[in-house]
Amino acid sequence: MLALPYVEQGDLYNQQVTSITSYMSTGSNAWRAVGTTPVANFLCPSDTGAETGYKGTAGLVNGLPWARGNYACNFGGIHQPSAPAGTNGVGWLSTANGATPIYGSFGTFGGPVPDGTPGGGVMCINWGAKLTDVAECDGTSATILLSEVRIGSFLDPADPRGTWAVGMPGASCIGACASWDCTNPNDRNSSSDDLDGAPVDDYQDGMGTWLGCPFQQAQARSRHVGGVNVAMVDGSVRFVHNEVQQAIWWYMLARNDGNNYFEEP
Repeated sequence: MLALPYVEQGDLYNQQVTSITSYMSTGSNAWRAVGTTPVANFLCPSDTGAETGYKGTAGLVNGLPWARGNYACNFGGIHQPSAPAGTNGVGWLSTANGATPIYGSFGTFGGPVPDGTPGGGVMCINWGAKLTDVAECDGTSATILLSEVRIGSFLDPADPRGTWAVGMPGASCIGACASWDCTNPNDRNSSSDDLDGAPVDDYQDGMGTWLGCPFQQAQARSRHVGGVNVAMVDGSVRFVHNEVQQAIWWYMLARNDGNNYFEEP
């Protein structure tokens, strides 16, 4: 919502500017009316299904479905079965308020990185990293800010994936994308994305979903051949291949893992 004036959508932003800017302090939900409006800037020409809005667990807004979109914020995070003490093991919640989860599940589950690896996010629940936060850690050119997601309406209108104003995993956020069964861009793992209300586990088409699971994690996905486009914190855009090493994918997503690796083009 806050980005609307910077993508030539100032008129849409001004319809609910008071609610958008005061939500954190007042809890006003009038801003939701803006989320029913399709925004062409937020749609990838390679995807389909934008004409069918999201009608899932978030409900309708003034009788209208939420509008679709293809670009999502990176909240980082780790989803893991054996989280260290004091670390939230639920990917979506693990970076809330700027917290940094620590990987501790290698011995019980395995994974791409050693125990003790941090997984801090960039845009998280009630918190967003400053440029200096990223620059002083892994670097703005090596940390993902935004990624593509696919619109899930071809499976069912209740699939929240690709919904630009719903700030949940798969809708307008990606996270925990290199841990547990959420492994690489466009992975074809069954039950990969954890999304409240999604009714179809279409892993053969790269849209795996754990049915009956609440919002917890979601992978970067696209209909492009071979990978996804991502925007780094410094504003550069990269194409990341599906076969990127899982550890490298982790390091690109976490802002403070101590590594500034990225996939070579």
